[in-house]
Amino acid sequence: ARHFDEAFEDEKAIKYLLMAGDRARATYANADAVRYYSRAREIIARGRADRREQEYQVARSLAQVYALQGRATEQQVEIDQLLRLGQALLDKSKLADGYIQQSKFFTQVGDYARAKQTGTNALNLANEIGNDTRRADAQVAVGEACAFLAEHDEALGHLRAALEFYRRVQDRHNQAEAIRLIAQVYLNHNDYLEALEHAQDALALFGETGDRLGEDKTLRYVGDIHCGRGDYQPALDYYQQVLRIRREIGNRARE
Repeated sequence: ARHFDEAFEDEKAIKYLLMAGDRARATYANADAVRYYSRAREIIARGRADRREQEYQVARSLAQVYALQGRATEQQVEIDQLLRLGQALLDKSKLADGYIQQSKFFTQVGDYARAKQTGTNALNLANEIGNDTRRADAQVAVGEACAFLAEHDEALGHLRAALEFYRRVQDRHNQAEAIRLIAQVYLNHNDYLEALEHAQDALALFGETGDRLGEDKTLRYVGDIHCGRGDYQPALDYYQQVLRIRREIGNRARE
């Protein structure tokens, strides 16, 4: 990437910086990922070509890294940029994706009513354009918000519909995420048996896909399940696993 950057071969430099950022993000080398994406943004900004598609990619990627690092202010700035770019490009799919990321952010900071509203905005757009992937992703966002709002039936309806789609297209990562959130709904409802069964299913899928962040979140649920049952030593063992993974992947958002 440095060779192309120095030679002002902007298009190639941006391409390889984004690839380097994606590789770093996949291995939780978060500081490196931020550096690569930020350098790509600088090159995009200095050029005259319309590179709003690449700007969108940079903003989305940075939002995800900042979420993991617990940098909520920077994350919100990037999500606002996603929404602006989606509107500027007249791209309803990207705008729906921006609302999905915004919904996840609001859930992350505990504003569940706004999380549900922005997730519903995404769902309405996805239905309008007939984009099944965006619809499922939006249903996950709305379902998670509903789980925290104690709207259990609505949460399960959205999450099960999304899970059915992910199974149909064999998207194992998002299958795991939907199952994880279904476990959360049952946990919130103190149905520990159903919660544990779903959490174990999600863990198996996260293990297959190598998703350490997904394992982190799900193991926390398993700890909470054991704690709710009064099994405190197993709960402590699971929480210690969670801490090890969070330190390993640099997850500062929830530690």
